[in-house]
Formats: sequence, C-alpha cells, structure tokens
Amino acid sequence: MAVTSTELLHDFFPLIREYKDGRVERLAGNLFIPASTDPETGVQSKDIQIEPEINLSARLYLPGKPDPTQKLPILNLINCYIYILTILQLLHITISLSQFSPEMDSNPTHITHDFPPFFRVHNTGHIERYIEHDFVSPSNDPQNAVLSKDVILSPENHVSVRIYRPNTPKPYPKRPLIIYIHGGAFSVLSAFSSLYHNYVNTLASESGSVVVSLDYRLAPEHPIPACYDDCWTVVKWTESHSRVGQGPDPWINEYVDFGRVYLAGDSAGANIAHNMVIRADNCKDHELGFKFAGEPDKLWNFIAPDSTGSNDLRLNPAANMDLLSNLGCEKVLVCVAEKDLLRNRGWYYYQALKKSDWKGRVEFFETLRGEHVFYLFDPDCEKAVSLMRRIVSFVNSETRLMSHY
Repeated sequence: MAVTSTELLHDFFPLIREYKDGRVERLAGNLFIPASTDPETGVQSKDIQIEPEINLSARLYLPGKPDPTQKLPILNLINCYIYILTILQLLHITISLSQFSPEMDSNPTHITHDFPPFFRVHNTGHIERYIEHDFVSPSNDPQNAVLSKDVILSPENHVSVRIYRPNTPKPYPKRPLIIYIHGGAFSVLSAFSSLYHNYVNTLASESGSVVVSLDYRLAPEHPIPACYDDCWTVVKWTESHSRVGQGPDPWINEYVDFGRVYLAGDSAGANIAHNMVIRADNCKDHELGFKFAGEPDKLWNFIAPDSTGSNDLRLNPAANMDLLSNLGCEKVLVCVAEKDLLRNRGWYYYQALKKSDWKGRVEFFETLRGEHVFYLFDPDCEKAVSLMRRIVSFVNSETRLMSHY
C-alpha cells in the first residue's frame, strides 16, 4: 500500500495545494453541467473532444435560430482565470512599455504588496481587498426566536457590537454570555456581514445564550494591535454590566449570567480571543468582574509592524508556557477542521495547554474532511450541525466559572 506524503511543497490558497509526493489538491470544487439547449435563450451547446489523450475538450455554443447565410464571430473562453489574468497583465505591461513614455502618465500605479486572497496595496497607498462583504441589519428572527441590535461603543475608532438574545418575555433563567470575534486574517470581513450575522444568530438560538459579536478595525489601515485594543474595549464595556444593573445596555443587565462568560472566534478571531484571555488574567487589582470560560509570516509582519517574529506571543502562545499556565479561564474548547491549513496550529495549542501547568480543562474537537471555516459557507451541512452541537454542549455544560464583584 503506497504511503502518501502530507508535507506541502506549494500552497496557492484558495485554489490548489501541491504536496511533496506530487499530489495536487484542488480547494475549489466544480459542478459539471451537461451540454443542452437553453429553453429561455434558445442557445444550443455540445461537447467535442480535441485531444483525448490529454483530456483536451471544448464546448461549442450556437445562438438560437441562427441565420445560416450569416457567418458568426467566434469567441474562445479559457476556464483558467489565473492564466487569463497573467497573460492580460503581461500584455498590458508590454504595451505600456513599448507604446507609451513615462511622461504620458502623471499618476502611475503599481502593486507594492500583494496578499491574496485578502488584500493588496498600491504604491498610492490605496488598499484593494479581494474579499468584499455585504452589510445586513439587525433583526427579529422569528425562525430562531432571536432578537439583535447594534451598539456603537467608540465612534472615533468605529468600534461597534451586535448583541443577540433569545426572544423570551422574561430574562429568567439567566443566560450564558458569548463574546464572538469574527475571522478574516485580521484584514477582511465584518461582524455585520450576512456570513457572520447568520452564523451568530444560529449560535445564540442553539445555545440559548446572549452573544456580543464585535466589529473591530481592520489591518492594514489599522495595524495590529488595533484589533486587540478594540476587542479589549468591548471586553471592558461588557464587564461594566457585571455589577448588577450598572451597565449601559439593558439586555446584558437583565439576561446575562456572569458566572458563564465565554470568548469565541474563528481563525484570526480565535487568536484575538486567546489574547483577550491572557490580557484579562494580567489585569491588576481584579480589573475584570468575571473570568472567561472559554497565517503566513509575511502577512503577519506586514499587518503587525511591532511583531518580534515567530515567538510573538500573540501569534505563538506556546512560546511562553508560564503565560499559558496562568490562562485566566477554567475550560477551553479547541475546534479544528481536518483540511484547514491552520489545523496543526490548533492541535499544537491544544497540546501546549495540556502540557502546561494550567489547572483548567481543555477539550479538542476535529471535523473530518472539513475546510477552513466551512460552517460559515454551508451552515446547514451535517458537519456544521455537528460542530454547532459540540459548541452548544460546551457552553451549557455544568462547569461554572468564578466571578468577581
């Protein structure tokens, strides 16, 4: 039986990965649709093989009811957009160099930094994001019986939260509180996108929790530690409600059990969540009224110009085992996906916690054949439902965390 290597040679996320044993893994699947006659447009199509030995084929399309006396133009489409973009870019550069003098363009622009699939930086300072997100308003979701609303905490820094709570007439029994931090390589996406709104809405419904989903400033316009500082602002604002009736938001005052407070996040959000727990534990004079329950180097160095490298504790928590030993919570759930590039980082974090002198309980959950944040893109699939059940079970387990009043 042949043994395949899992060691990566090249990673061209989100398209393909090449392993040292020669295997190529495609990250983006495709859907095959047979040739047909389109009833709406009348366009006819058929497939032809050009060179069977190399699987070279083409699909021909003919307009509906063509005039046989009229010759038609032909358009060749190639299904590899990277090839097209590369050729077009090469042609553009060649034409620019051969036909135009530098003096003719008073505002030349070129890419100085490129971090696909997140963003690239032009020499003019313009930030162009590959991933754009939509905005959805808070809502009253009758299907999940969840209410949501937005609260602006820091207008000058654009720090806001979306609060979700079960739509129940009475605030009893008190509910767990989950502070959720969205992912996106510290540089893309938003808590107010449909992607995260739908997921957090379901999380609040399934777990019966109040969820504070926070929106932080994005790099590179706001380099790290801006995202950490924004999240700490939210943690402190949330904590201000832990002394009965003293917080500014009635939902949190009335519905939250501050003996069950959790920090959660995906991808970059999970990194931020860990750093918030570390910061909370280092507070002097019991600054917080509760305790918590729950990347390529080039990109990191660009968005975190103050970084010390691979031993930066924000990126590599296990670089300081003493700090891990004093983690300011009683239990941690580490969730990973088998095919996620960050899977091994999650496993390493889990093992480091187990080997440290930390007195809490750490649990590990792996989704087989799961990709990076698969549950956001297909929340109703069996794997996503199973992951949600595991998170809900963790949040609603009997372990209660210490509170300080």
